[in-house]
Amino acid sequence: MKEFESEGLVTRRMNPEDNRYVLAQLTPAGERTAADLDQRHQEYQRRLLDGITVDEQWALRQVLRRLGTNVDSIGSDGTRP
Repeated sequence: MKEFESEGLVTRRMNPEDNRYVLAQLTPAGERTAADLDQRHQEYQRRLLDGITVDEQWALRQVLRRLGTNVDSIGSDGTRP
């Protein structure tokens, strides 16, 4: 957080209702940076999925979910691969 603040991307202040908490807010420069990152991420996703049909993307998500479930169950049942 300090690095973002020193770069002028966020400001911090104590919460006036409870001084145990610090409130952080994006500055205009931080908002521009966040928008730029979002745009870059969307372009990356578009390029990553280029040429893969919607049906293929759906099938891929299903397979990855199943793999995630399998990985979780391997770790939770006490056995090691």
